[in-house]
Amino acid sequence: MRIKDILRYKSGKMEVFGHKYTFYIDWLFDRYIKGRSIKNELNKWDSPAKIIILGDITIKYPQFFKIKPEDYFNDVLSEMLYDMYIQMNPQYLGNVKVYADESMNFRKAFMRTTYTDELKNKFFVLGGIIVPKGVNLAKIKKLLKAPTNMKEFKFKYFANNKKMPELLKSPRITTILNFMLDNNIYVHINILNYWYWSLSDIIDSLILNDERLFVYQRELKSNLYDVLNKNYEDAYNLLIKYDYPSIPRGKEKDFIIELVKIYQCTLYRHFKPGDRGYSSKKFLLNFLNRSKNVGELPFIQDNPPKTLLDTLAYSYNQTSVAFIHQSITFDNEEKIRNDLKNINKTYLSKMNCSFKDSKNSLGIQLSDFVSGFTSRLLEFVMSYEDNPTPSFIDAPKTNDNELLNLYLFKKLLDKSIKFYRLSSIRIMSMYDEIIFNNFLNMFSKMYEIGQKI
Repeated sequence: MRIKDILRYKSGKMEVFGHKYTFYIDWLFDRYIKGRSIKNELNKWDSPAKIIILGDITIKYPQFFKIKPEDYFNDVLSEMLYDMYIQMNPQYLGNVKVYADESMNFRKAFMRTTYTDELKNKFFVLGGIIVPKGVNLAKIKKLLKAPTNMKEFKFKYFANNKKMPELLKSPRITTILNFMLDNNIYVHINILNYWYWSLSDIIDSLILNDERLFVYQRELKSNLYDVLNKNYEDAYNLLIKYDYPSIPRGKEKDFIIELVKIYQCTLYRHFKPGDRGYSSKKFLLNFLNRSKNVGELPFIQDNPPKTLLDTLAYSYNQTSVAFIHQSITFDNEEKIRNDLKNINKTYLSKMNCSFKDSKNSLGIQLSDFVSGFTSRLLEFVMSYEDNPTPSFIDAPKTNDNELLNLYLFKKLLDKSIKFYRLSSIRIMSMYDEIIFNNFLNMFSKMYEIGQKI
């Protein structure tokens, strides 16, 4: 049963739940906070009903996140559907304004006719700020002593033509991060790794033949990405050869055979038993070998050849859904607006969002900083493929502001995720996510230790 079936089940079950369903949710939660077991009561329901009931309690009472789904479900799929259910039902955040802008928008991601590394370690970020009522954003201009004639106050003002890691020395970045923390301004980020996204349809096509693997799809996608990223050139050239994502009919087996060859050689060259995720990478190799005789590859056939991504509207869609109860304002992107209208003509009214020229919105201008800083920091960290730290570990010692800014950025991210779980949406390899988190954790800890010395 998929999440859409769970939602359909709910609408059909309301006669069972009855008009007193809201009171039933309140009663269960009341029992829970009083320390009484609700497991026996929940066992009266089948798994779909449990997903709905537990999910609705979690949505209404965020403190219920302390529960462990495995205490209530007997299978991994139910746990995953429970998590998906609550994520599809965002909470009301109160009296706040939400703004967003983008960074690293290629408009279209496509395969060149010859090899290029332009997609490697590139991250599209749709990010921004969540501003509580009463916060005066204009104060940041005074704090930074910005020129009064400045039309737009965007990321380039903070970057000042510098790149990472030099950019991290900027005292302007320190000022804006402190301003956000001091005024309880939260950030939200929606990250999409272009190369990870491009490869993920391979896994989506193959697991249709074995739906038991559905619950492991992110791990499978992460392993494919992690291995092929070590041999990016050969993987890229393979996709060019087969007009990816439009594998010719009758060439499915040939494509998988060549993919297996590249994957296997790269796996044994760059990974060894005991390495992070080695056993699951080996499992994927076996799965790819078993898939050689697949009849079709539905998500990577009959598409425009070499066009990996023709719109980023779905990232806007995700962010809009995440803030469905708030009024979210995006920077004016005409192509995105048109793409959204093609998806649904009444999209803007349904999704409670609007587009505005950034020149007329300081909230969008500050969102440009959030998305720009995040995308460039991600690209910088991931550019050290084997180990992200050695080339950078000595650099912060020359300027304490580098460590301070990393510390403040991590603190802001943690505070934002604690405030609202959907403030961070990440379509990227779980291994890259671990590397990025470890990077921030390590240098934040270095800063904290330095403060104690």
